[in-house]
Order: sequence, then structure tokens, then C-alpha cells
Amino acid sequence: MSYSLRDDMQRVLGDQQHSMAALMAADISDQIDTRVLALQRVAQTIEKRNIQSDKELQALLEELPVFQSLFNGGTFVADRNGTAIASLPVSLERVGVNFIDRDYIANTLRDGNHTIGRPVMGRQIKAPIFGIGVPIKDKNGKVIAALAGVINLSESNFMDRIEHSYVSGSGSYLLIDATHRVIVASSDKERLMERLPGPLVNPVVDKFISGFEGSEVFTNPRGFEVISGVKHLNNVNWYVAVELPTKVAFAPITSLERRILIFTLLLTFLSGGLIWWMLVREFKPLEATARKLSQLANPESTLEPLPIGRQDEIGQLITGFNRLLAELNTRQETLKESEERYRTVFRTSPDAVSLTRLKDGKFLDINDGYSKIFGWERRQIIGKTALDIGIWASLADREAFLHTLQTHGSCEHLETRFVSHSGRMIYALVSANTISLNGEACLLSVTQDITAKKKASDQIEYMEYFDSLTGVANLRLLMQRLNLVLEERKNFQYLGALLHIDLDDFKSLNDSFGHDKGDLWLKEVAKRITDALPEGNFVARIGGDKFAVLLSGLSAIPEDAAKTAELTAREILATIHQPFALNNTQHYSSCCIGIALFTNDLESGHTLLKHAELAMYQAKKIGRGAFQFFDPTMQELVSARVTLEADLRESLKNNDFVLYYQPQMDAHDKLVGFEALVRWHHPTRGIVAPGQFILAAEHCGLVIPLGHWVLETACKQLASWTHDPEKSHLTISVNVSATQFHEPNYVEQVLAILKKTGAPGYRLKLELTESMLVNEIESLITKMTELKGHGIGFSLDDFGTGFSSLSYLQRLPLDQLKIDQGFITNIVTNPSDAAIAQTVVTLGNSLGLSVIAEGVETAEQRARLFELGCTLYQGYLYGKPAPLEELDH
Repeated sequence: MSYSLRDDMQRVLGDQQHSMAALMAADISDQIDTRVLALQRVAQTIEKRNIQSDKELQALLEELPVFQSLFNGGTFVADRNGTAIASLPVSLERVGVNFIDRDYIANTLRDGNHTIGRPVMGRQIKAPIFGIGVPIKDKNGKVIAALAGVINLSESNFMDRIEHSYVSGSGSYLLIDATHRVIVASSDKERLMERLPGPLVNPVVDKFISGFEGSEVFTNPRGFEVISGVKHLNNVNWYVAVELPTKVAFAPITSLERRILIFTLLLTFLSGGLIWWMLVREFKPLEATARKLSQLANPESTLEPLPIGRQDEIGQLITGFNRLLAELNTRQETLKESEERYRTVFRTSPDAVSLTRLKDGKFLDINDGYSKIFGWERRQIIGKTALDIGIWASLADREAFLHTLQTHGSCEHLETRFVSHSGRMIYALVSANTISLNGEACLLSVTQDITAKKKASDQIEYMEYFDSLTGVANLRLLMQRLNLVLEERKNFQYLGALLHIDLDDFKSLNDSFGHDKGDLWLKEVAKRITDALPEGNFVARIGGDKFAVLLSGLSAIPEDAAKTAELTAREILATIHQPFALNNTQHYSSCCIGIALFTNDLESGHTLLKHAELAMYQAKKIGRGAFQFFDPTMQELVSARVTLEADLRESLKNNDFVLYYQPQMDAHDKLVGFEALVRWHHPTRGIVAPGQFILAAEHCGLVIPLGHWVLETACKQLASWTHDPEKSHLTISVNVSATQFHEPNYVEQVLAILKKTGAPGYRLKLELTESMLVNEIESLITKMTELKGHGIGFSLDDFGTGFSSLSYLQRLPLDQLKIDQGFITNIVTNPSDAAIAQTVVTLGNSLGLSVIAEGVETAEQRARLFELGCTLYQGYLYGKPAPLEELDH
């Protein structure tokens, strides 16, 4: 009977110890979560500028006394290297100390997630501690520091309060770090940081560490037999063990057994009837107690105290048992309140929370958040499985979830997909863990709906790698794919090609039909290029009107690969040449294509793209609708141009340019002016003519500052002649590039130079070329008219070699036409050249313009021009371009 009593009491006390451990585990988890949340909220207030200012950061920590009260071991901020840069309390002198060897600092900085550290001996506190670290991130989500809070385990902390709430009398508790087999907290402070026996030494301890939850009677590592209840924390791999020595728990029964044994021995000599009567008298209350214990096994029974009919040992046992019942009753009430609190959290959580049975997967309970997210009512789900209601988006998602559970026993923030009651696809993060509910293994799952966040992320990713207008890949994705293909070629023997496509007259289309039609055209171009390619090739838009096509997996024979690339280019040219229906009209277009084949010594995708672009520009020179393969000589020309541009920049900085002047004479061989011609005094190449560097200056944008210097230098020369009677009548002609003249503030620049130098505007003549008349003619006329109002003259250079509309010539405020030297060279012997010169002179006379011929080298040429009516001349006959000091001599 005493053994039965012992078993019943052991079962009740075991359940009591497990309940107490569960309450403590829940309370400790809450306290840790509270501190993690506090750290995260403070970390969100810390900005990058605070990290960069130790004083600001220190002041910020000192403004948070409530926050500081959560961590009796202080708080500190560590930079990316793990070195403390601000700390409270200051007396601990953490600033400047490196903590990168602490897992709660190292893991937080590395992974960007909060970390609950293992218990260690504090470096500054010199006592057992454990730390909690959370990341401090900048606006882009990059980890820039870590905020840490420290719990001093040797001093009063939140676990002491929890112990006082749940553990009393002869009981004790342990908080164990299961990963490292270390005691984190204990009723016996001397056991802090004590290491438990290693694996296979104590099977029960191994059982607890492997995840067991419940109660056991065993001999603990200190050699005492105890009744221990175990519960694991839900936010860190720790568990709570509440212990009650069996020596204390069963003391009344042990004492009773001893007394019964002695009493039995004394009564062995009495009669059988007296022994029977005494045994019945002694054991009757015990039988009542046993029956009461059996009734207490029923969870719905009321824990009422047993009646005490006598004051002997049995009465003492019942009295002790009644005290135990009173304490158990109090703890049950506390557990009931805790369960009610957590049930409230379960019901009100905005996330979907579900409870399922592990053995058959049937739902036991769901919260309102589950119904709101998935659309299923509670009555429709309880008793069914996820497969019954078809909640998984795919079997693969379900298998991945189950595999994670089987491998790790739990999962945290596992991304997966579900289907709602209405059929809506739901992207979710699932965290799940196994729990014991009424002795049955269950799965508690929390599901967070991230569908909106996922769609936003997908949209951002699409915008990052695809062109928003045409839907094809952008330059970034092209470069990734190109480098990948180049890397694969190291292992496989095949060639490939990159086609650089540039559309013709895109700007004219935009100007004529508007940008909306231009966008529509680009979409159709992208579609046509895509449709023209075999499946598996890659199309990208790499600029406003520029596309690229990546052909991979071509023949390993260069000639065959080139033939395939050529056929593809011709197919693209043909499809682009087909008319486009825009604005109820047919638009015809063309493009030019540069082709670069992969070579064995090719280093990167950027090099290949550059080669294709160079080939495209070479095709542009051929004409519309052309294609061209890359030739290494193109690269040599580009390299030479880059070197030339670099020299130009340096020389402009060092003022290595000079002005040469070529005389302009009238019919009486009288000097009427000069044309100013820039020369480059190169440090190593000597004097360089403009034909060798002006195009390069145009290309790199240096023609604007160079032209400004030329104009200012010429105006200074004009100003110096104003007080010289022999030269005050002379004019200076200055060539102006289209790039200069189309500058928005070009008129203001010219007038500012005239004002600065004091040069007379009516002695300055600006020479324009016919090519400038092609674009923005109205703006050109406006600027010329405004400058004309300040006395500045205009000469149309190289007349007859370009595009000149007579209607524009009538509107342009010109003063002079200049016959190109190409018509002068053979004017004496070639009637056609003479006829053209005659036409220019006649046209100039009819428009009221003077006419000057350039390139006059012989007296015969000058005489023939005079016969044709041309009375102004410039050329080697009168002098080569030279510095003024040489011309004066």
C-alpha cells in the first residue's frame, strides 16, 4: 500500500513539477522577448550619424533609464569590428574593448538578426553573464553596429523574481543552456556556469537536453535523487528543470514506513486478532488518502484538503499532504491564469496561429487571424487536415516544410506558399515548433502573410533587371548573362556573338509624332527583334534607342558562328525595315548593327559590349541599314583617340594653344582682315593643325572651352588695334562649331567676351558651316539676329559643299559667303568649278552678300576669280597661316 501511495504521490508531484517548469519557462521566455524587443526599439532610434559620434551615442543611451533597468549588467554599442563605442554604466569601462569573440556580438553583426548569447564569464563584470545583441541598420538595411544588453547572473535579476514566484520550500530550479550543457541560473548561486556531464554519462540529462519535456525521477549530477519537471524555452535552446528531492517529497511516507516496521515487529508476538485490528486501524486513513490521491488524478476533481481525524503520524502525514494540496491548488490557479493569458494572445494575434496533432495532422484549434488571412472559418477546419482543405499551393511546398520539421524539429521564418479559401495565392513565413498538450505531441504554427511584401519585392527585382517600357532585359541583366555565358565557355567548346543595335532617326520620330508614339515604336521594335530570334537567345534594351542581342551556343568554328550572326543581323534589319503603323500613318525605319564574336582571349562582358558598340559606329559610317563585324583596328583607333583626348585636356589646362592668322585681301590687294586659326603646340609633336584634333575635341566636349579661348584671344587682338590707324579697320573671322553655337547661353558668352576685352563687335566675324543649318534652324536664326544687333558679322564657310536651302539663306542674317577651296584648285582648267564659283558670286550679289574665296594659291586662280566677279581672296598666294608677329615682318 505504501508503494502505491508513493507511486501516486510521485505522479502528482511530477505533474506539479512539470507545470511549475512550464510556467517558469514561459515567464523567462517572456522576459527575454521583452528585452529583445526593447533592444530592437532602441536600435531603430539609432542613426548612422549617432554611430559616427561617440558623444551623441553615449548621450542617447543615458536618456533611456527604463531601458537600462532591464539589463543589470549594463548596455553597450559595438561597431562593425565588435569594439564598444558607447556603454552604460560608464564605470564598467567597456568603451574601446573588443567583443567580437562574444557570440551575441559576432552573430548579430554577421547575420543581421538578434542573438541570445551563451553564458560566459564577463570580461568587465568578472561574473557570470549572458548577453543579448540586436543589429543597428542604416536606411538601406545594412548592418552598421550592434546594440547589446547584458544580464549579470550573479546579482539580482529577473530570474530571481521568477524563482521567488514559483519555487519555495525545499524545491529548487535550474536553467540549462542545452547547446553548451551549462547552468545559466540556479537556486544555488554557486552552481552558476557549472557544466553538466558530457553525453552518455547521465542518460536522463541527455534525455532532457535532446528535447524531452515532462517529469522524471533520477539521480542528478550532484548525486541526489530528485523529482524533476522539465520544460524548454521557445526562443532559445534552454530548458527549465524544477527539482524536489525525493528525500523531502517522500519523507512522511518514509517515516511512516519506519514506524510501521517497528510497530509491526513489536506486535508480532501479539495475537492475530489484535494485529489484524491494529493494522486495520492504522491503514484505514492511508487507504482513504490513497483513494483521495486516485481521485486527484482526475483533472476535473476539486483539490479539497483531506479530513484529519487524529494527531498521530498518519495525522501528520495528512497534514503535510494537505499543505501540499494547498500549494498545488495555488499553482494550478497561477497556471490557469497563465493559460488564459496565452489563450488571449493566441486569439488576438494578427498572424495566423494554428494547433495541429502531429500523429494525424488534424487541426485542433485556430485563431481569428488564421480565419482572416486564409478565409476559412473555425468550424470548417477543426478536425480536418491541411490536405483535406487544400491549403498548400503545391506538394513541393508541403514536402519542403515537412522535411525542415523532420530535420530540425522546428522551423523559423520558412518561406512557403498557401492557397486561401477563395483561391488567392498567399506567400507566407511560417514558424513552427512541437509542444506537448495533455501528453500528446502537437505542432504550434505561426504564419505571417507576406504576399504584399513579396509582390513589392518581385516588382523591385523586375525593375532592377528588366526595362519597364519594353519588357525585355536591361543592361544590368545583359551584363550578368553575358559574363555567365563567357564563364561557361571555359568548360564548353562553342562560340557566341553580341549584336549592338542602334535605331536610325529616333529623335526625328519623337519630334514628329511625340514621345508617346516614340515609346510605342520602341515596344514594337523590341517585340519584332524578339520574334525574329530563335528560342533561347537573349534580347536587352541598353539605352534610349539601343538594343543588344546575345547569341550563345553557336558553332565552335568561327566561320560558321560568324555566318549565323550575319543571318541573324540580316533578319533583324529586315524586320525593322518593315513599316510601323503609328498615328494612323506608316512609319519606315532602319537600324545599324555592330557584331562582336566571342574570342578565346576575351576578358569580360564589358569588353565585348565595347567591341560591338565600336562595330556599330563603324556601320553607321557605311549608311543606314548596315551591319559591321568588330575589327581590332577599330580598337586601335579608339585607343589613339582616347590618348589624344587626354593630351587635349592637359594642354588646355597648360595653355598650349596658339592663334595663327591668315590674311584676307581685296581686289586691290589691300589687307582687309584675317581669319583666326587655332594651332596646338603639342609638347612632343610640335605644331598640330586643327584637322587632327578638332573632331576629338568635339567628341570629348573640349571644343566649348577651346572655342571660348579662341574667341577671347581674337577679341583681345581686335581691341589692341582700335588705337592703331593702320589696323583699326581690319576684321578677324573666327570659326564657330555647331556644339558651341547651340549652347543655350552662347549669345551671352560672346557679348561678355566683347565687354571684357573692349573689342568692337562690328570688326568681329563668326564663320558658320553649312552643316549647322540642318538642325534647330529657328534657334540658330534667333541667336544670329541677336548678335547681329551688336554689330557682329557672319560668314557661311565651305559654301557649296553641304546642305543649303535658299529659303534659309534668305532668312539668315549673313554678311558673307565663302567659296570652298575645293572649287578653287582647278578653277582655271575645270569649267564646272568655274561655273559653281560663278553661281556663288551671283547668288551672293542677289542676296546682298559679299563673297570671299579661300585656298587661292596662284595668280591665275586669283585672276579667274576676279573675272567671275569675286573680289575678296584668302590663301597661300597672300600668305600661310602664321603668328601675327611673323606676318607683320
